[in-house]
Amino acid sequence: MSNSRRRFLHYAIGSSLGTVALGWLADFSSQAQALDLDQFCLRYPYNSRCVSYLPGTVAVDPAGNAYSVSTLLAQHTAGDRVIAEGLEKPAFIVITDGPVIAPYGLSAVCTHLGCIVDWNGEAFVCPCHGSRYDALGQVTRGPAPKALALITVATNDDRVGLLDQPPAEDPRELEREVGGAHPTCV
Repeated sequence: MSNSRRRFLHYAIGSSLGTVALGWLADFSSQAQALDLDQFCLRYPYNSRCVSYLPGTVAVDPAGNAYSVSTLLAQHTAGDRVIAEGLEKPAFIVITDGPVIAPYGLSAVCTHLGCIVDWNGEAFVCPCHGSRYDALGQVTRGPAPKALALITVATNDDRVGLLDQPPAEDPRELEREVGGAHPTCV
């Protein structure tokens, strides 16, 4: 085989592989940009790119209707935990003093065997094996081995979004720092 033919095949194969790699990277990059925009808009909600952007997935009630900030705050008071869907598993939106929607929520999945917990107005209770959690999802009675997972709750305009990731600030840490119930945790 001549050198010019080898060189041609070398460039042709290299170009083909490069094209495939660029296509794969472009797809990966667009997914990463969507995740980065979620993070960016959580930090800088007043940035022009974020004014109408709602990070995460839209929070819906058990009937599948999208929650609105105005409806949630009109129907609930500080201390309420409102069941929401939109993530893979149900979660609770937390209403705090104001009333306002807290920037965090709690997974409704019991850490013992994965049952869905109920909110009784004072505590989360697992109907399967009796585990109990306080208002911040910390275990008060087993057999659950650890606290309910925290999620991020975002609001924009009159919409509510859920992200399956811990919030920027852990409300449990805030409570420990101030030595009791922090006003934004109630």
